[in-house]
Amino acid sequence: MKKIFSGLIVLIIIIVIIFYVTIREFNIISLINNIEQNSGIKIVLNDKGHWNFYPKITYNNSNIKILQKKNKIEIINAKVKFTKNYWPNSIININLKAPVINYNGIEIHNSNIVLNYKHPEIIVENFFGKIIEGDIKFNGNIYLNKIGKFNLQGSFNNISLNSILMQSQSANWDRLDVKISSEKFAISGENMEGKDIINSIVGTIPINGSMYFVTSDDERFGIAFLTLLVEKMPSLSSISRSINFIVSNYANSPSTLSGEIKLNSGIMTSENIVISNNSNRLILKGIYDLQNDNLDGKIFFYEKDENILEAKLIGNINDPQILVKGKNIFENKSEPYQDIKKLLSDGINSFIERILTKDE
Repeated sequence: MKKIFSGLIVLIIIIVIIFYVTIREFNIISLINNIEQNSGIKIVLNDKGHWNFYPKITYNNSNIKILQKKNKIEIINAKVKFTKNYWPNSIININLKAPVINYNGIEIHNSNIVLNYKHPEIIVENFFGKIIEGDIKFNGNIYLNKIGKFNLQGSFNNISLNSILMQSQSANWDRLDVKISSEKFAISGENMEGKDIINSIVGTIPINGSMYFVTSDDERFGIAFLTLLVEKMPSLSSISRSINFIVSNYANSPSTLSGEIKLNSGIMTSENIVISNNSNRLILKGIYDLQNDNLDGKIFFYEKDENILEAKLIGNINDPQILVKGKNIFENKSEPYQDIKKLLSDGINSFIERILTKDE
């Protein structure tokens, strides 16, 4: 009986020690301070929260705010739940639900994030959120140290590129509607203090989606008239034929797109993005410097399997220029490069008047 009583006392003491050590390790303020110091994140608890000690230690808070100034991340009115079992060295499970996450102006709605934390690593078990009509999900790991290395892999579906660019105030594409998806992307990088995270990202993003090039009623009439001119006037300048080929085949007609984007230290590269429309297709090859907002690429236009036209893609993401040159199509006569976007903004009818005057 004495041995049983002594054993019971020892067991109670062990349980008390484990409980004390676990509670000390699971101090919420200490945990938040540790995360803040190693990530640049500011976490604000807007209510007292609620503790539960059985069968696991849990802490719930229904109103928290998370800020990260460097990467312009803001999460407000989020709900968080921390969970930990009584073994002192066990991981801490974090479940975060946020109505809105604002990342550099881009809004991600109804997010559900499941994390496992054991210093210095956060394992992202699952991230899911909605972006306009689409959604994104991924998993991976993030290290909370000076280097801040991260690896993420996942997918996204039906993301409106126009909305992303507009929300981030990068561009306003009023003529082009692009939606993209990726079944499996993988990126990695570092979030070091004093360095831009964009310049560290390396990864591959296979994409597919749709594209629609919008023109007005007046422009559609002008395009139809230009098509008729090209058919009836063989002497019409080759640049006119080039413009006609592009706008008549790709304007106001849905196209599909597919390809792969590679990221390497702030440079986005495409070797073979294919945009198809009926029997026509174009292949986009080029680079985009994310840091300096600079485009440099080529577009190859095909009719069936014949390469009809080559165009330059230059400028920046807000004001891209597609330059075509008459000698690349039908004739071998050299003419100055023309920007399709500028021709349409100036008016297709004005362009027709100029070419008719020139070809008289």
